[in-house]
Amino acid sequence: MFEHAVIAGGYLRDQVFQKWNKHYEVKDVDIFFPVVNDRQYFKDINNAWPKMVELGFVQEGKGKVYEKAGLTSQLNVSVKGQDVDLMAMNMYHEQFGQNLVEGFPWANQQIYHDGEKLHTTEKFRNDMEHFTMTLVNCNSLIKIPTLMEKYQRLHETFPELMFKTDYVLTKRKGDDWL
Repeated sequence: MFEHAVIAGGYLRDQVFQKWNKHYEVKDVDIFFPVVNDRQYFKDINNAWPKMVELGFVQEGKGKVYEKAGLTSQLNVSVKGQDVDLMAMNMYHEQFGQNLVEGFPWANQQIYHDGEKLHTTEKFRNDMEHFTMTLVNCNSLIKIPTLMEKYQRLHETFPELMFKTDYVLTKRKGDDWL
């Protein structure tokens, strides 16, 4: 349906975290796919929507398409009771999954599945090994409170989860943020 689509980020991280706490709930599934132009994306959605309704993945009129920073657009659906976000990214399909997750703010989100294999970055593996949550990408001070709220929510469930910032992030952004 969506060529080069990957499941990425928090959903897969949360699957790993469930191994440590069986009561930890996975919030939603994020499926990302590259689009070259909006016209093709909306053509794909229009073609896919009746099939998703027919298969019972969504109820007619329940999906919602909206714009979000960094996305071409996003469609929220419910698949057998699980919230699913289909996110169209304005990115080329070559090495899509790798390029996508390397832009995520947290190292422990840098994980994706391409339908055949699970892929992780070195930063993800380091966070899992040391049970840390490392902030590796942030392009604005305005985003810091929201990012810290996300860390705090995970820290409440996993008190041993330690916060870190990436040295390169701090050094690179330090002068810009002054």
